[in-house]
Amino acid sequence: MKKALLSLFTIGVIGLVVVAVTQSFFSDTETSTGNVLTAGAIDLKIDSECTYNGERSEQCGTWGPVDLTNEKFFNFFDLKPGDYGENTISLDLSSNPAHACVIVENMQDDDLGLTEPESEDGDVSDGPFYGELSSELRFFTWADNGPEQNSCDNVWQEGELPLFSNAEGPASDVLDGRSYYLGKLDPGKSCIGVYWCYGTMAVGPGNALSCNGAPVNNVSQTDALTADIRFYVEQYRNNPNFVCPLPEKRLVLENKIPDVWTVIEDNRSATLTWAGDGPTFDFSSTLIAQGLEANTKYSLIYYADPWEGDNPGAFLGTGISNGSGDLTIAGNVNLGFDLPHPSDANYPTGAKIWLVLASDYNSGLELTGPMTGWQPTRYLFETKLIRYDDTDAP
Repeated sequence: MKKALLSLFTIGVIGLVVVAVTQSFFSDTETSTGNVLTAGAIDLKIDSECTYNGERSEQCGTWGPVDLTNEKFFNFFDLKPGDYGENTISLDLSSNPAHACVIVENMQDDDLGLTEPESEDGDVSDGPFYGELSSELRFFTWADNGPEQNSCDNVWQEGELPLFSNAEGPASDVLDGRSYYLGKLDPGKSCIGVYWCYGTMAVGPGNALSCNGAPVNNVSQTDALTADIRFYVEQYRNNPNFVCPLPEKRLVLENKIPDVWTVIEDNRSATLTWAGDGPTFDFSSTLIAQGLEANTKYSLIYYADPWEGDNPGAFLGTGISNGSGDLTIAGNVNLGFDLPHPSDANYPTGAKIWLVLASDYNSGLELTGPMTGWQPTRYLFETKLIRYDDTDAP
């Protein structure tokens, strides 16, 4: 009997365990379905309205909102002193607020021929980068954002702020390699106005803009000025430390006929690309040269007149050409001063950049000059003087 009772007891315990597992606690369920996390978008389109000498013209850029491809704000082929024009450029932003910048890059001022009137007025060089038009075309730009009924209306009005710190200036100063912050853009349409003048510009009073071509002489005849204009937007939210991208700058170096310094048209040349103004002269985008003497060591230098070029000059970098005469040099140099330096005889116009035989610069030592040799037919020289602002120089 004991054994039987024990068996029943065991069965009873098992039964109790089964009951405990199958019973339910109090509960409730709530479900949120279809959750979505979608990244926002920023899309910019550009449109333009313009006048040339006060009238609509096919030579200036007018189009509706588009993604820029081959559109040109300026497309003139027969300018005369005293000509002027105006562009109202609209930035059409969708979806989200954004920081906005306009960046002018790759400006090139070419002299397409040396006419007799040019020579008589003192022009001695023609060819790529030898033009003077960039110093004769002056620009004034403002935020065309007046009251709602007057915004984007091609007219500079009271309260609409100029974009340039010096109000107006030549393209060689206010446009060449410049980056400007346009502020926060909200979704919708925002505009900037651009007034240009081939001559002397008067800004105000009473928000008046006028152009006088009388002071222009003949040295800019046949010159052609080209540049790229880039608009950039980046999200505004969660982006308090935004800074506009800096435009890269480019300089072509050529071999020249000594004494007259005209360019020899052949395959010997170099292109120097640098990051623009900043705490260092950053040409990590490189100097690329071709047609040099094979297997030869060269130095890239800032040459500061007068001879021997250390007033003060600067050593920028060095490299050895390959067997085909090609050469690449990259660097990031802390100069500690602007280019040109105030002691340079070319100050404040600009600085000379040369590619010379390393053995002719400080006897081949890789530091600041002077020039200790002179074999100009074996060098490459700048095709224009450059300017560089060392932003942390004392």
